[in-house]
Amino acid sequence: MNRRRAASAIRLRVIWVNTGSVMGTPPSGKNVDVDVIDILRFKDGLAVEDWDIADQVGLMLQIGALPAGRSPQASTPPPSRAPGPDRHARGLATSDWE
Repeated sequence: MNRRRAASAIRLRVIWVNTGSVMGTPPSGKNVDVDVIDILRFKDGLAVEDWDIADQVGLMLQIGALPAGRSPQASTPPPSRAPGPDRHARGLATSDWE
């Protein structure tokens, strides 16, 4: 953890068997493997804020809540942009969190 910016990012891989309903979808009994990014902000050594992002589309595909196939975003070409410094590409260590 950067002492000047008391925040930390964690990447998790969560694996389980879907035995309960998820977002209104009945249990599938299927193995599920989901990536999660968790960002914590600390103050006085304690976590005071927490943000997490999970691959919900991947989860829904794995439990059968969404049909398999090409996603709408996959058919959209990426925006053209010259390579260069990008604030988001630099990562958590260069964030301005206090």
